[in-house]
Amino acid sequence: MREALKLPNKTHVDAPVGHRNKLVKEVDRSLTVPQNESIDCTHVEIASHFDLLDFNNASKLTGNKFVFMKNEAAMLELALSNWVLNKVARKGFEAITTPDLARQQVVEACGFQPRDASSQIYHLEGSNDCLIGTAEIPLAGMYANEIVDRSALTHKMVAYSHCFRAEAGKGQHSHGLYRLHQFSKVEMLGLTEGHTDDSEALLSEMVAI
Repeated sequence: MREALKLPNKTHVDAPVGHRNKLVKEVDRSLTVPQNESIDCTHVEIASHFDLLDFNNASKLTGNKFVFMKNEAAMLELALSNWVLNKVARKGFEAITTPDLARQQVVEACGFQPRDASSQIYHLEGSNDCLIGTAEIPLAGMYANEIVDRSALTHKMVAYSHCFRAEAGKGQHSHGLYRLHQFSKVEMLGLTEGHTDDSEALLSEMVAI
């Protein structure tokens, strides 16, 4: 098992092989950043003006990189999550909310190494549980140690979850809502029959959504 954890995840056949950004290919650009020189403040300053975020009081509870979302920001986060969940569910994905904990062996089976500092996973001391870093973990864990009947494939899921990431060595100098240690996310995941046309079709469907 220890040796198996050293194996990297497989990359897509279309992923370029290269060093850093030398062979990066832009696939799509759907937004253009408006150029408005009259706006000269950060998102944190805007949020402070409208009383939307509270980092100071959150840090008293948990330390840095956590936040209270307040007023319209709290309503907006829930509204956006609900909007996305509904949008994807209408495409035939099963809507799910997940537990925030997963056993260490499930986390490892999903390609994470929770005992390794670089994994960014929070481990609960004195237990075999980890805080999930993505809904992918509990969604995949739903089918741990099961054989899924081929007739049930492709099984498409969309999940809302809280996500916890230690961001060790990565985000301590980032400002505001970047590299938070806790955030909410909606994620799509599907079960297909390995590397087949069904798998490619599902990926294309997710990208299109």
